[in-house]
Amino acid sequence: MLLTERLLFDRGADVVLACLHCLECRNAAHVVFDIFAGSFHGDACVGPCYIVQFTDQLFNYDSKMAIYEILQHPDERLSQPGRVVEEVTPEIKRIVENMFETLYAATNCAALAATQLGIPLRITVIDFSEKKDQPLCLINPEVISGEGETFTAEGCMSVANVHEKVKRYERVVVRAMDLDGEIKEYVEDGFMAKCMQHEIDHLNGVLFIDHLSALKRKIVNLRFRRG
Repeated sequence: MLLTERLLFDRGADVVLACLHCLECRNAAHVVFDIFAGSFHGDACVGPCYIVQFTDQLFNYDSKMAIYEILQHPDERLSQPGRVVEEVTPEIKRIVENMFETLYAATNCAALAATQLGIPLRITVIDFSEKKDQPLCLINPEVISGEGETFTAEGCMSVANVHEKVKRYERVVVRAMDLDGEIKEYVEDGFMAKCMQHEIDHLNGVLFIDHLSALKRKIVNLRFRRG
């Protein structure tokens, strides 16, 4: 049986793209549900379960925007790399808009990666300005080069209440596509450089705690297993 976990799009169009998860075999599927026709099409469950059930969760969202759930460690989806975005479509822009809404709705949030939100795409949004008025979206970002080294504390919206020092480049050159579909290079240092590296790690299925020593990772993981 497939049940909805979260929405990727709001009611701004005739269809809703829902991210589903099979409760029986744990396989994921993406389904486009036609609100008016009451039908769906998309990926079927690749496991032994073929019955699809839509629940009230499918329509439990704001008509103007969607705020996504931020996945929490040790959710396995945080270890899955995002897929390359081939072009900036209206659907991609809608996802980015909702990612920023999620960022601004969260407390002390500087940036979010799509993979933190259960969206398997290589997109990150950043805005750590005091008034939250300097949004930056990076699509398919990659670190082209880096120099220098920092060793400072980091935290993560997906790893609650954990702050540990991590080695990063002090200065980076990052190549990414913007919302206009143009490829740009960003030369950054300081907190922005650290933030970009942290988010690109997410898109590669890597958490900042994966950079810790084996002993520290074990201590952190034990804390989460105990709840």
